[in-house]
Parts: sequence; structure tokens; C-alpha cells
Amino acid sequence: MTLCIFGCKKEAQTNYTILSGNVQNPVNDSVNLEDKHNRPLKTVYLSDDNSFNDTLKIDKGYYYLIHGSWNDRKLIFLTPSSDLNIVISNQDETSSYSFLGKGEIENNYLKQKIEFDKQFEKLENRKYFFSLDEETFLTQTDSIYSKRKNFLKSHTNIDSDFNNYETFKIEYDRAQKLLVYKNWRGDFIKDSTFTVSTKFPNPFENIDISDERLLTHPNYSGALFTFINNKYGSFHWNTETLTYLEYIDKEIENKKIKEELATGFINLRILRHNGITLEAYTKYLSMATNKESIKKVKTYFDEINKIGKGTISPLFEFYDLNDNLIKLKDLQGKLVYIDIWGTWCIPCVREIPALKKFEEEFRNEAIHFVSISVNDEKEKLKQFIKENDLKGIQLFVKEGGDETFFEEYQVQGVPRFILIDKEGKIINAFADKPSNPNIRALILESL
Repeated sequence: MTLCIFGCKKEAQTNYTILSGNVQNPVNDSVNLEDKHNRPLKTVYLSDDNSFNDTLKIDKGYYYLIHGSWNDRKLIFLTPSSDLNIVISNQDETSSYSFLGKGEIENNYLKQKIEFDKQFEKLENRKYFFSLDEETFLTQTDSIYSKRKNFLKSHTNIDSDFNNYETFKIEYDRAQKLLVYKNWRGDFIKDSTFTVSTKFPNPFENIDISDERLLTHPNYSGALFTFINNKYGSFHWNTETLTYLEYIDKEIENKKIKEELATGFINLRILRHNGITLEAYTKYLSMATNKESIKKVKTYFDEINKIGKGTISPLFEFYDLNDNLIKLKDLQGKLVYIDIWGTWCIPCVREIPALKKFEEEFRNEAIHFVSISVNDEKEKLKQFIKENDLKGIQLFVKEGGDETFFEEYQVQGVPRFILIDKEGKIINAFADKPSNPNIRALILESL
């Protein structure tokens, strides 16, 4: 996606998108444009009369327009020849948008669709929907599907590509319902053996997995990931990186779609710091052509190898709650299982029972359990540790303290677990959490 900014003179140009408009009761001094992945593209500042006007060179597709809260962003559709005037009205902390000009048909459809879909809110409530038997469920699903199709058809002179994108969205909404019915219906009636009949439709029967034009829609990649997950019976965040890349390569023939999915998946792995082995890295390179994406993955792969298995662990010097300085190098001679956490972190707190059970099981073994609290108040942390009877080595990182250890371990979120051997070498820089049985086996193997 490229975006070039030109002058604000409003001329009839077929290759440029003109965005203009006015903000009534503005809450700040700008409107912001983001791409379909919510990546910032452009900030357009308001004039003294609260109007805005800018000329952009962008691809045909979906974008988000934001004035005020990110949660109040609006999905819009733009083409290289759009000349769209937008009036944003803010009332009682909510905003409404109106559209005029070239591109108004598609954007008014998106606006009207939000209101149109409100009639289905009760019908699409999970508790109601999965209380239905199969025949009633399918009748209800087909009814909603048909109404949405007819609503789209009622909008004439609509951009043909936009019509294809929105048709896909309607098909995908139906597919999602069909896909989860078996499990959710079984949960609802408390019958783990529940299954659908042989006549139950294939959720993806109307989803084209080879139409690269549909990549324009924000939900298309997600639909294809759902297709792959459903076929192989596993979610991609629980699957080995190499294995999932092989799934993508096998199922998707279109090279552009294949690369889009592979890049999206590998970026998710980078974000979550899941393992990228040499084999997985090589597999990705065989599927990718975009130089910028390849460079990003290569940089991450090179950095992650610095904390690979068998490398010397970065060191820390942190204080415990009694102001004693604890050094990682002084803990050598035993395994070290590190939990980076915070009392404010719900997933961290959920791991406490498993961690306490773990510590009790291995209390006579050659292993240190080290908990490093971040972004906590010292007194609050003390009280939390006392109330929850936490054991192990409890360390506290003061605000503005040395973050070198976290930077070298590329800590981007918590909880984060690290396992280090008796010689101070890394066993796993992204170790499993205490509630995962795999970590117990790894510790037993490493003692």
C-alpha cells in the first residue's frame, strides 16, 4: 500500500482521491485515515472553520476514518477517483457521518448497513441462536442471509468490485454461524457427543479461497485462516510455525494470497514471539517476494537467534521486596524458571495456582523460581504477595529501572516465561506457562 500526498487544490483528477468535509462540534483538531489493518496513513488537520480537504493517491479499498476515539472509527470505501465530502457530527460523545459526492453510494451503503443489521442483534445473540434445533437454526440463518443479500441488491449503481467484496462479507457471516453451530449447540445442551446431520451445509461452500481481489476486504485473510484452521483442526497460534506455513502452501494456490497469509501469520508469530526455526524461516522465504516484509522477518530472525537455545542468558540485577540485590549470575548451579508478570495482568494472575503447585512439586529440586513484577506499586505488590502466599524469589522493578534485560529478551508483554539451565544458558526464551504440561516435562528433562 502506497500513499502519496499532493496539494489540496480541488481539481477533477481521476487518479487521486479527494477527501473533504466538515466536523460539527469537533473533539480534536484532525481526522485520521488508517488502512484496513488499522495502520495510520494520514492525518488531515481541520481549518479554522472546522473543515478539512486533502488529495491522496491510494489504492481502491476499505479504510478507517477516525475523529475522536479510536473505538468510534468508521469503515469507509475509497477509489482512486473518489471525490467524497464527509460531514462528521458529534453529539453526546458519539459521532455520525454523512456522505456526498463520488463514492457516496458505497459509503452510504456501509452506513445504512449498520442500521439494517441492528434488526438481527437479538436473533444473532449466541444464547438464542444456539438454543435452536438444527432445522430451525438453518432456517433462521438462511433468512438473515437472504435479507442481507437483498439489502445489497437494493443498492443500484454500486461499484462492481465493492459489490463483490460485500457479497463475500455476507457469505462469510453465514459461514461463521455454520462453522460454530456444532460445538456451541453441544455446549448449550450440555452434550459433548452432539453432531450435525449429514445434510448440514459446508460452511465454506460459497467462499472463494482463490480470488485475490477479495484481499481488499478486511475480513478476507481472516476467512482463509478460519478455513485452514477448520480443515486441520487446530488454531494457528497453537501450531508449529513451519507446520502452519506448510498448511498455507498446500491449501492456497494463488501466489498473492499465499504470500499475504504467510506474511500475516509470520507477523503474528513475531508479535507473540512464538518460535521461528531456521526451517520455518526458509519456508517463509520460499513463499514471499515483498522485500520490505522479508527484511522485517530477517531482522527478527537474526535478533531472536541471539536468545536461542544454548546461548548465554542476558543478566539482571533486581531488588527483592526487602531491598536485597538479586543477581541472575548468582543463581547459577540450578535451573532458573522466570515469570515476568504484574498484579494488574489478568492472564498472569490466572497462572498463580499452577505456579504455586509447580513450586511445591519441585521445592526439593535444583531449580529457582523467580518472579519479576513490572509496572506495579511496591506496597500493593507486597500486599498481593502476602494475601496469595506467593513463594519463590520475588523481584520488583522500579519505574525507570534498568530495562536492558527485558530489551535483550525482547519482552513485549506479560506474562512471559523463561527457562535457563544450571550454567546460565538459555533452554527456552519463550517457555510455556506453568499450566501447560509441556513445561513440566521440559524441566524434568533439564534437571
